[in-house]
Formats: sequence, structure tokens, C-alpha cells
Amino acid sequence: MYRRIPPRLIRTTIIFLAVILSLTAFRLPSAIRSAAAQGDVLLSDQFQDNTNNWKLTGTKSAKMTIQDGAITFDVAKENVASWATPEVQFPDDIDVSVDATVPEAVAGQKWNAAIIIRADLRDTDSGFYQFEITGEGQWNFVVRTAKGAKYETVKSGTIKSFQPADPHTLLVSARGTTFVFSIDAKEVGTFSDSSVNNDGADKYVGLLAGTFTGESSASIQFSNFSVTGTKPTPTLSVDAGNNSILFKEDFSDPKTNGWPTKTSKTSSAAFADNSLIIKTFKGTKDGILRWIGPAADLPADVDVTVTVDADEKLSVGSYSYGVGVRYYANKNNDAYFYLFQVLNTGEWMFTRYNGADDPVVVVERTKIKSFSNKVANKINITAVGNHFEFFINNKKVGEADDDQLEVQKSYTLVLTATCFDEKSSAAATFTGLVVAIP
Repeated sequence: MYRRIPPRLIRTTIIFLAVILSLTAFRLPSAIRSAAAQGDVLLSDQFQDNTNNWKLTGTKSAKMTIQDGAITFDVAKENVASWATPEVQFPDDIDVSVDATVPEAVAGQKWNAAIIIRADLRDTDSGFYQFEITGEGQWNFVVRTAKGAKYETVKSGTIKSFQPADPHTLLVSARGTTFVFSIDAKEVGTFSDSSVNNDGADKYVGLLAGTFTGESSASIQFSNFSVTGTKPTPTLSVDAGNNSILFKEDFSDPKTNGWPTKTSKTSSAAFADNSLIIKTFKGTKDGILRWIGPAADLPADVDVTVTVDADEKLSVGSYSYGVGVRYYANKNNDAYFYLFQVLNTGEWMFTRYNGADDPVVVVERTKIKSFSNKVANKINITAVGNHFEFFINNKKVGEADDDQLEVQKSYTLVLTATCFDEKSSAAATFTGLVVAIP
């Protein structure tokens, strides 16, 4: 995940680079949350911005806008469909829900609003399943094969007491080759099919808006988008000879432990050559903090070690890398964690992130003796109760006490890279991640 650093909280004296991040108003963008009634929340988007990099297909006939808690499709042509997908892939067995609204709708208008699932691509070549409501009060199961070779309704029905201008909650539950469609918490139909992208690979989901023959335009809004399912089971004890190991990552495949790797306009996270590479790009005025973590349930007390190598050619200006522990998100997707980070100035600092509230610097930036950013460095944080200790290359650099985050049943961890202004960039390569019992 990532977030721009708002300028209103940046100190004017640029020398205090380490404090810039600590003064940032930090709110987790549309992101992964913890447990929900239908399973783990794999993605929740409240559409305050395009953090999840929604991509519109069919730009010649429609426009997509994300703001003020909604994603809006303005369709400007008769008998067309336009859809958008976030840059996140999901397993086959998931539940997808969203609230759909057509504010100016009147009875009899010929528009459709839909959830799409199991899309293999993010363009017009994609095949997918489509679950829709129409302005005429119909619900439809629709199948689209690759490149639209087959695009047809295979099952439909009438929605009782349908009011087209009212908000309607759509829910699709997919299990194997069986799909259940619910509208406003009422199940309307079940459908079975195995003809589209039934290969078991992770795929895209999305939202679709369109018009039918006789309707030249429509404006359709979606809000409260959520995908729930089961997170991948992490490797909680991979070293049979060491019972203290809770989690170990060789960075060979992001799917093994559920690392949500992806690339955006401002940053990227990817596995390559048994390493995790996090990059933040130049050009973002207020800087970028990018973080990523596995789908691992970890206790509060942990000993986390990882080796980090900053790419000198790609890392320029003011940047840092780090490890965050006791990471969790609340129901509003606000992120909470403790971050131990190393700056390219040869300093370290420790910060508590408090969801939507301002972060708090627990330990101000502190000079690291005999530190070189030109070589790989092993960083280690140990958390026991309210006490934290910090090590760089097996040498203790400091300690701190803090107990201000709420106690959770479980947590995960995050690895981070940060650039602090539009002239800076960061590229950090992480290897050898081990989480042990302290």
C-alpha cells in the first residue's frame, strides 16, 4: 500500500527529513482489512481516491470519476457497456458486494449496473461473469467469453418492488462453478457455469455500467465496494529444526504467503530473484510511503529480521526503508503499526502510526555509528509487551517503550520504502525475512 505525504504537515526546514514522515496525516487508502462476517476482507474501497488503480475499459463511450465516496460511470452512447477493474487479483471463491445508485433514474430507463468477477484481463479481450440489475427492474446473469465472442444473458428474473432511483446493494457469492446473486440482502438467483476462466488462477473483479438499445446515456454510481474471501495460509513454521520461527519468507512467489504485489503510477512492489523490491518514483510533490505485508497472523511479541539493500542508481535524494510491526487496520481501513526505519542520511527513527490521526514519533532520528548505505544492511526489531529494541547489522542502536496501540488478537508486519519529495526516489531490495519468538 502507499500514500502521498500531504504538504500541510511538512516542516519548512528540509533538513529534518526524518520528521517529515512523522508529521504526515496518515490514513490507510482503500486497503486490506482484517476479519469480516463473510471471511477475510481482501479489498475494501470507499472511493476517496484511486488508490487501487481502477482502470476503465471502453473510454470512447464512457467516463469514470472517483471522488467523494463513489465511483461514477457516465455512459454517453446507446447500447454499450463500460467496466473498470482495480489492480488487485483474487482467488475464485469470493464474495463481492457494492451499493449501486442511479440518482436521476425513472421507471423504464434502459441501463444496467453490474458486478463482474473472474476477469482474466483488464481490457476488451477479457472474459468474465456479470451480475446486473437494470433500470427496468430485471436481474441478469451474463456470460462474456474472451474478446466478447459470446456476450449474452443466460438467466434472469424480476426484482420485486424495484425502485430505480433507490440505492441497491448487490452481492455475488462465488464458490467453484456455482454463483449466488443477492439484491438488498435478498437472494434472487443461483447460476452454475464452468465455461469462463475456470483455471484456478487469481483473477480480477470489477464494476460495469451500460445502456441498452433506446437509451443514449446513463450516470451510474457505486460505493462501499468490498471483496471478502479466505486469505492464503502463511508459512507459519517453515524451519522444522527451529521451533522459535513463526514465519519465514524466501520471496520466491508472492502468492505463497499472500503478498499483494502491484505497480501504480507512484510506486511498485514486486518479487524478483528471491527478493522483494519496493520502489517509489520521482515526481510526486509530497513524497510517497509504500508498504506491503504478507497475509500472516502474527502475535504481538515478535523478533523480525530482514536484510535491505538500497539501489544507489535508483535511490536518490531523501529516502528511507524500514520494518513495521503490530500492523492492523480498523473497520474504516485506517492503518495502525509501529515503524522502525533507516534513512539514507545514516540515521534511524521509530514512529507509531495511529490510523487517521497524525503519526507520533516515539524516537526522533538518531545517528547510526559506522553506517554505510552503499552496502546491504541487516535490520532487526524486537517487540515484547510495550518494549521495543532496535538492531542494525547485529548491533543494538536503541530501545523504546510505548503502549498506545490497541491490543488485537493478531497482527501482521509490513516492509516499507519512502521518498520524501518530488525530486527523490527509493528502491529497496529485501531478502531473508525471518519472524521469530523473541
